[in-house]
Amino acid sequence: EPKALWVNSNIKNPIYNYVFCGKSDLDEKIVEHVVRYYKETVHIPYMWCLIKSKESKILEAKLKEQELIQVSKFSGLTKELTELYFPKHKITRITNQEHIKDLGLILQSRSNKPETVKEFYSNFDVSKIEESDTVQGYLIYKGDIAVACGIMALEEKSPDIKDRTSYIDVIMTLKNIDPENIENHKGYGTSMLENLLNISIINGCQKAKVLVDFNHNWLIEKLTKLGFEQDAAVKFYAPVYQ
Repeated sequence: EPKALWVNSNIKNPIYNYVFCGKSDLDEKIVEHVVRYYKETVHIPYMWCLIKSKESKILEAKLKEQELIQVSKFSGLTKELTELYFPKHKITRITNQEHIKDLGLILQSRSNKPETVKEFYSNFDVSKIEESDTVQGYLIYKGDIAVACGIMALEEKSPDIKDRTSYIDVIMTLKNIDPENIENHKGYGTSMLENLLNISIINGCQKAKVLVDFNHNWLIEKLTKLGFEQDAAVKFYAPVYQ
């Protein structure tokens, strides 16, 4: 069983390069190796994802020893999938490069490094999600303009998995996520989420999980009303030199 997974996208933006590890007993040499890999071998920024648990403080201390600091914190929420929804807006599955370009424009509106986002979608191979049963991407359009995107990863089917889970991320353009501006409340985000929950059920999933910025209390409250429950805290660490 692998103790750590790290990704190198070759894009100089930490959101595309990450380390995932929930093992508190991760050997210090492995931690040092990963840190050196990003800093000295590939020279790209990255983040380390850490799921909070009783044992996670051990790994957290090892990361701090390597001069990594906490840069963000997210709440993990889970929902039992029992009923279908009736979304207000239709979704379009991402199947071609034009869709990828529209996805990129949404991501650029949310990024403080839009040039790296453009680099990402300009070189993205759409077949990776077009032909995939486990990773799917969708868009909602207002006229000809994409205003929301959703990415969903489904657990592989296996007799060993009792509750198949879908992992969902919904991203809005900046003009559509201000909770104080009632004019922006067109239901695009809710519709995207409800559509993805429906697809999860159709694909045999029993649970859905989302990550929400710890500071977005309004969104956590909205998800709670939709039946999600907070069950995890996720921290992201990055090196101080980034």
